[in-house]
Amino acid sequence: MHSLSYIIFILTVMLKITAGYAGEAQDIKSIRQRVQAAENNADLGLLKNLFTDDAVYLNPEGPPIVGSRAIRSLYAFMFNRYKWTSSYQNNSTEMKGDSAWIRGMYSYKLIPKNQGKIREGQDPFEWLFLKKKAGWKLARLIYGELVEPQSRVPALPKPTGEHQVGIRDFFFADSARPETFTADAGDVREVAVQIWYPAENVKGRKPRPYQNPDMTKAAAHFLGWPLFANSYSVFVQSHSFSNAAAKTSPQPYPVILYNHGYGGFTTVHQTVCEELASHGYVVVSVGHAYESALFLKPDGSVKAFDPQNKAYRARRAESGGREQERLKDRIIRAANFADRENSYRRLLEKSPLHQQSVQIWAADNHFVLKKLEQINAADSILKGMVDFENAGIIGHSLGGATAGEMASTEPKIKAGINLDGFQFGGLPDVELKVPFMFMWENGRNVAGTAGANDLFFQKSQAACYSLVIKGFEHATFTDLPLFASIWQSAEPTPKSLRAIQLQREYILAFFNKHLKNRPAPLLKGSSQKYPEVVFKSK
Repeated sequence: MHSLSYIIFILTVMLKITAGYAGEAQDIKSIRQRVQAAENNADLGLLKNLFTDDAVYLNPEGPPIVGSRAIRSLYAFMFNRYKWTSSYQNNSTEMKGDSAWIRGMYSYKLIPKNQGKIREGQDPFEWLFLKKKAGWKLARLIYGELVEPQSRVPALPKPTGEHQVGIRDFFFADSARPETFTADAGDVREVAVQIWYPAENVKGRKPRPYQNPDMTKAAAHFLGWPLFANSYSVFVQSHSFSNAAAKTSPQPYPVILYNHGYGGFTTVHQTVCEELASHGYVVVSVGHAYESALFLKPDGSVKAFDPQNKAYRARRAESGGREQERLKDRIIRAANFADRENSYRRLLEKSPLHQQSVQIWAADNHFVLKKLEQINAADSILKGMVDFENAGIIGHSLGGATAGEMASTEPKIKAGINLDGFQFGGLPDVELKVPFMFMWENGRNVAGTAGANDLFFQKSQAACYSLVIKGFEHATFTDLPLFASIWQSAEPTPKSLRAIQLQREYILAFFNKHLKNRPAPLLKGSSQKYPEVVFKSK
């Protein structure tokens, strides 16, 4: 009798387990049915609460979509543009603890709501579910070839220098300056910086992702992109190691300030920052409150800025004004020095908000230099790393104008570079007295022979370089071209890789020559390696 009772007990337990699994399998089937119903009825509401926060969606075309909100934004994008019909044939279900998989075939038909080609086909699919407190959630949806999401994102070009690269994040408040972009009289100016530096002892460590999830969301919001557009960036690996040990050196490293373009953020040109750090520079990228898309704080959290703030919108409108655009064209196409100078002065008169922003950004940089002195004196990692006797600055667009302003007003700055920025600020009234380089795209000038800043090149009292690069566009002076073809291929195009290489080599040659007193053959004249560069120097 005792043995019979035991057998009955075991059978009862097994029946309960079987019933439990059957119930859970039904829950999983219900989720699959909800996804299919959502696709066939363009019902975004059916997808609510189906995904884990870090869920990944991967189809045969394009990069991984990462995060529940990003996946739902992809569905919203598709529902707005296509009549979608689909069906799922479930061939197998596998359950193991708090994980489950279903595999089968997926059939679809996408009919454009406007003109366009009908797309239809079949793909194998595999979904991964994870059991959470609230029930089963979809964690991974893969269609087509079963691959890791990391294989479908670009690999950033490796730095070419001898050093590994570390990165540290800082966030400061300048109590001496009230914040002018907000109505609160108690607000003070805030500044965020990322610092890249020569590092060591990184073996076995994983480099930082190019962006964290909060950065991708903040950037998409500020730039007006759908959330799914850049969510894949969390899988892109940088070549920088968070808070890595600094590479010891008998001499401190020259420091270079970097300023992004208007509406950008501190890591938009990370490939150049890493390159410089790998060659023995400390690179400090400066963020600007309310005119940057976001701030990355030391704890990894993000302060996102609203692109609809009144001051930012006014500056955007001023930049694209009809009169301002006409004057910019006149500056580039001017037949003589006097006409170019008159047009430039007129542009500055018509751009008071840009003039104001350059002064604000320059003040941010002056403040950062002071904070950097404190970091150099006491930071647990960067203490003694910075050579303030050999400081440079580089910037893109309005950040390039800030570089020119700093080079003419900050005694610590010994050399600077403006990447494709009209030179707002006070430079028309002074002459550059430190080495400077202007790099310019030729989108506004088909001949590709004159940069917008030839006026300052001609007036400079120090070594000066003017490079107009055929085939470049304004955004080429960032990392963005590496991702331009992401929906066709995970591999960056040869053109985008060449653009990054060209910038790295010219920028490094310039700072090596003028901050380290090293030979720079690339700066002696036109280059056979880079015939697309129209080069002038004095």
